[in-house]
Amino acid sequence: MALIRSTAQISSAITRNGSTGIAAVDGVLVQFTLVPEKRSKNSTPRFVVCVDNSGYEVSLELHKIYAVLPDPDAAKDGDLRIIDESGEDYLHAADRFVALNVPKVVGQALSS
Repeated sequence: MALIRSTAQISSAITRNGSTGIAAVDGVLVQFTLVPEKRSKNSTPRFVVCVDNSGYEVSLELHKIYAVLPDPDAAKDGDLRIIDESGEDYLHAADRFVALNVPKVVGQALSS
């Protein structure tokens, strides 16, 4: 598996290699893994990857990693509040995304 050096390459690696990869974040090699959703009804993932952008091709990038804001009301309706590149947040159906379980250092890099 090739070394990944950017978040764009992470989402590309997910497409090519299934559910795992290795990334260089701030000079540190980290392994990431996509995991099935194992959350309580009240918890929100910090990061998700888009797996279905049909009908929303302009606003959602397939295989892109998005940060998620907690929104209990949206979650009750089956939605996630996604933060885009501009820093704005939007509601999208949760079934368009898969939750990511990333090491702390990767989460910090994706949040900055």
